[in-house]
Amino acid sequence: MQRQTESQVLLLFGWTDLHETGQHSGKLFEYLEAARPMLAVGGSPGVQTDMLNETGAGTHAFSKEEVRDFLVNAYHEFKTQGFVSYRGEPTSIAKYTHWQMARRIAEVLDLVSGKSQPASDTAVAPSASWNGAPQFQPERASYPRPEQISLWTSHRRLASIL
Repeated sequence: MQRQTESQVLLLFGWTDLHETGQHSGKLFEYLEAARPMLAVGGSPGVQTDMLNETGAGTHAFSKEEVRDFLVNAYHEFKTQGFVSYRGEPTSIAKYTHWQMARRIAEVLDLVSGKSQPASDTAVAPSASWNGAPQFQPERASYPRPEQISLWTSHRRLASIL
């Protein structure tokens, strides 16, 4: 994780397997936490592209020209400023923390089970850290009750369900 936060740009590979359509790479969530610009290459437009566009955390390039343009711009920015700016939107990124996704699945499970009591919006209290990434603050959080979460799954599958 330290190397990721020290990097100027993070490279993310897209998937081309049709069975993986609608799946998020676990690396995408790590990179969001690192709060560094992402360049995604390969694959086809999908959930990864949508997430990068929604959060402003990076670009999904589909051609050699788009990759070249991104890298030339990043290099120019690095040469003139000494770093490549991160443009991720903390409010949008906060929706993809493990705690927020657990809260959302708990709401879905409550709805399906007929308990229809939405979990508190304070399940994750994002705040800006030194690098602008949302950070979990346990002292301000209210945790989901055990009966709210009866399904544990990888964040990749969870994100595709929600």
